[in-house]
Amino acid sequence: MDFVRRIRKNKCESIIVESLEQLYQFNVKFYYHPPANDIDLRLLEDTVIERLKVLHILEQTSGKNVNYDSCAGWKEQVLTELRSQKLFNYVVLIEPSMVDNIETLLLARERDYISHFMLRFYFCESEVLRQWFVDRETELFRLKFDSLSVEEEQNFLRANNLRYVPQSYPEIWGNQEHKSDPSNGLDDLQFFKIKFTGVLQLVSARKCILKNGFAYVTDLCPIIETIHRTYIDQGLLATNRMMNVIREDVRIVDLLKIIHSSRPGHGFELNDEPCNFMESVDDLSTQYFPLCARMCHETLRERHHLKYFGRNQYQLFLKGIGVSLEDSLKFWIEEFTHNNKDKPLASKYRYQIEFNYGTRGSRIDIPPPSCTDLISMNFPSFQQCYGCPYKFLESTDLKATLTAHGLNGIQVDEVLSYSDKHDYQLACTKYFECVNDYKASEVINSPNRYFDLCQMIKRIRSKHTLDAAKDHSLSDLLYDKHLWEALSPTKDHPKSPAIIVDNVEPMTQTDFNY
Repeated sequence: MDFVRRIRKNKCESIIVESLEQLYQFNVKFYYHPPANDIDLRLLEDTVIERLKVLHILEQTSGKNVNYDSCAGWKEQVLTELRSQKLFNYVVLIEPSMVDNIETLLLARERDYISHFMLRFYFCESEVLRQWFVDRETELFRLKFDSLSVEEEQNFLRANNLRYVPQSYPEIWGNQEHKSDPSNGLDDLQFFKIKFTGVLQLVSARKCILKNGFAYVTDLCPIIETIHRTYIDQGLLATNRMMNVIREDVRIVDLLKIIHSSRPGHGFELNDEPCNFMESVDDLSTQYFPLCARMCHETLRERHHLKYFGRNQYQLFLKGIGVSLEDSLKFWIEEFTHNNKDKPLASKYRYQIEFNYGTRGSRIDIPPPSCTDLISMNFPSFQQCYGCPYKFLESTDLKATLTAHGLNGIQVDEVLSYSDKHDYQLACTKYFECVNDYKASEVINSPNRYFDLCQMIKRIRSKHTLDAAKDHSLSDLLYDKHLWEALSPTKDHPKSPAIIVDNVEPMTQTDFNY
């Protein structure tokens, strides 16, 4: 019997290379197909790092503007940050009226399209990363879609075979079933129909009409956002299934390493000078450590031992704040041999410390974990202490811990309100504000960033620069490079340690002009 081999035609073969005008007709796209043309590796790296910066800006700004009423102010804040970091390729996508040259706009659209698919390789790995990526991409889509004119919006819907028939208020309820007050203007509005599960934020904010399981909205943007999220979710899952094959390409692996090192929370600069912290580590933990690191320290002091994941997390955190390998070894030897001074530190513990510092094993520079890394960890088992406490602690235990750390009832309730809604980084940011007694200018994205901000606040206070900086906001002070260099303790006192532990008076909100 003869068998005929049936050849399956690859879909990619049918993709025809078109001009930029045909490929990128609008500033927004649903990212159906990956780019089919040859792309320079240098361009890939540049576009990926550029987009990571944009997504990080969106994370920082959206954390403070979760209400849709502040969309205009949020957009202006995002544009200000993009301009300050010279990310003009995304400025023109959000405000295309600024560009007269169509070629510049088309190149920006191309970079946007390429970088999105490259980041899928990295953010498809876990549920936490996928959720973070989808949220940020949806926010970017909202900004770009909002900039479309009415004609461009209709052309975009037509190009993607999306047809929504507008309905009037009487048509929704029936002419005799429900009558509206003519003075409220509802009869003059046009409504679009969608399942209520697609616009839950509008439902919770009571900004739509509900009837028979459907929501009627006056703005198409939430509907298109839901479709956009669905496509990205499906694309990330499909990419995840192909990662075993993709990792065989060395070029992609190298690019994934670049993405990992460029992620928010992974770009730490370590102090070159050793940190003399042995006598002051307890004071440091109470004044400057985030809750996750402080709990690891307290558990270590109490039990004189930490299991693997807690050890690894705390060692990398100490490395990130500038503790030298020698001081780290002394610290862990002192703790692990506390009950038996004559017993040497086990070789496996020493090896782990030296491995984290890049002096053993593969000799790579392992960065401290970010908040995303800690949140994505598995739930700690019995007698384990690691991960994000705002996620892993029960509400009663978290409340008791926060109270023991000096927060009052109102402050504890504010922190718990974020953790109960699974906004763990916002909970950490609120804890930072309560402990340091002033408003944070960004969302905390890593334990080491928390520590750095506390140190900067200490330096600003100790140098009494407030009177000379009355016209600056807190954000200006924290990100003023010249001020940072002027306040650096290693510059003013070269022999002093890089960590400051002096007691300072609590700061009041009148000390800064926000």
